[in-house]
Amino acid sequence: MDCKIWLRLTIALLLLTCSPPLYACTLWSATGERVKDGGSLIAKNRDWLPDHSQQLRLISPPDGLKYIGIFAVGGNAPGLKGGINAQGLVVVSATAGSIPSRERKTMRRTRHLLNKLLSECGSVDEALKKGEWFIGPQHLLLADKHKTAVIEIAPNAQHSVNVTQNGVLYHTNHYLDDNLLKYNEKIGKSSLIRQQRISTLLNSNPQPFTLEDFIVFSNDQNAGANNSLWRIGKSNTDTRTLLSWIAVLPRDGSPRVYVKMANPGEREKTYSFHTADIFNGKTELP
Repeated sequence: MDCKIWLRLTIALLLLTCSPPLYACTLWSATGERVKDGGSLIAKNRDWLPDHSQQLRLISPPDGLKYIGIFAVGGNAPGLKGGINAQGLVVVSATAGSIPSRERKTMRRTRHLLNKLLSECGSVDEALKKGEWFIGPQHLLLADKHKTAVIEIAPNAQHSVNVTQNGVLYHTNHYLDDNLLKYNEKIGKSSLIRQQRISTLLNSNPQPFTLEDFIVFSNDQNAGANNSLWRIGKSNTDTRTLLSWIAVLPRDGSPRVYVKMANPGEREKTYSFHTADIFNGKTELP
């Protein structure tokens, strides 16, 4: 066999067998007529290596809005992964996995972007005015009781915004906006399959959605261990779904949050609470 051909085959095999772990999330939402009784629904399935734990925390900034956040504790990427504030704004994020990790880590970014949005913005409209903050590759899904928005943040301080007051939005880990497709250096198989699956679930049902519908979607295992919306991995060390976070944002009344947490080494736990009870000090976070 020609040496050059052998070398190419060897490199290709190494790429397949030694590929880095897939850090992924699936985000989706509905608003307006697509939600029973109006308002908005927003969800995040968080996929990561099972090398850390997660906590719900109440944050009370001295000069900002209180918020309830999802925090990763330990592991290789600790910190805030999403949350809801006292004005009913939800912000959740997903990795821009179509850009290699080694490149993303060298790019300029706004530090603590999610913290800033949750503590300083009371609505989707207010958050969208902070365009100068959208630096550093990642994908965001935002919601309040009136509208939802996807923000794709690309290198070189570029970003795109897709807003709806009456429809569904969803995102995984690669760029969808025509002007940002050039930043998809390599789209992961899982990202494509999960995008197609959540699109099918959202668009094949003409009836208004409920929290129960979104819970069913979050548990979907249609595409196997590594490509489903709820991933279990093929081994104890594989990337898997560690958390589902779903928020109900009614037109009237307090938002409600449903959480399914699957911390490594612990039994799965589910929680449900009204945010007003937490922010007013009537009850504590689980």
